[in-house]
Amino acid sequence: MGRIFQWIYPLLELKEKWSRKAGDIVGKAPEMMFRELSGRIVFLSDILCRKKGAVLWMTNLCSTCQEKIPLAEKINRLHGERVAVAAISVLGRDVETPQMIARRFNPTFILLTDPEDEIGRRLGYAHPNDACPLRNLLIVDSSRRIRFKHHLSAVSEDHLMRAIEEVSNDG
Repeated sequence: MGRIFQWIYPLLELKEKWSRKAGDIVGKAPEMMFRELSGRIVFLSDILCRKKGAVLWMTNLCSTCQEKIPLAEKINRLHGERVAVAAISVLGRDVETPQMIARRFNPTFILLTDPEDEIGRRLGYAHPNDACPLRNLLIVDSSRRIRFKHHLSAVSEDHLMRAIEEVSNDG
């Protein structure tokens, strides 16, 4: 079954990409519940409150992901007034790793945990334990429409910034 999946999944990805026109909406994110490092519950609607949209980065905080923290900071610095930037740890109930990252990098963007695997359950973004989902970067607008999805390590900064600016400048 695994071999079949290895062949079919890339074909489905291509079909989705080719059938979608520029600017098409690629779905709607359901309301989801995350936790701050303090344990306080935060909903996606809280993140979007008074913002044009949000950049949601689902991360396992590995060394490759840590290399992207300066980019998340840059996005927050340039667009934070209009677009929320949130890194969401996909490490389940592991709070120590995100806390260590918070101490080491002192991020200005939102750093949350996903102890109930809302991303896997609600978005259908299944991922192995301690691994990022295939698409670990979403840009959603204020109505939770997913306007962009990609893997942060595989998207150019220019392409990402254009997608953020589209949401930031809407309405």
